[in-house]
Amino acid sequence: MPWNEVHLFAIDAVEGDKDAIRNFQLSYTRAPMIFELSSDMEMLQWRWLRPARWYEITLLQPVMGYKVYEQQMQTLLSIVATRTKLPLYDLR
Repeated sequence: MPWNEVHLFAIDAVEGDKDAIRNFQLSYTRAPMIFELSSDMEMLQWRWLRPARWYEITLLQPVMGYKVYEQQMQTLLSIVATRTKLPLYDLR
């Protein structure tokens, strides 16, 4: 999708009932966030994983470790905001 065709840059809710997801995310702030880029014809989504607490079991972990992963995700969001000239909307 060309940068100039993107018209939405947002944090989106997980598939399913948004109210249930919102309640879940408020009580569990480390839940993955879903980011979205949309044009008139296409949508691209990706998840930002959060580190598990010591008492949680997780199957998804970044290979490079959370510190490097967090830096890369921050950089990605900055690049998207700069290239699209769009604010990041929170649609959760």
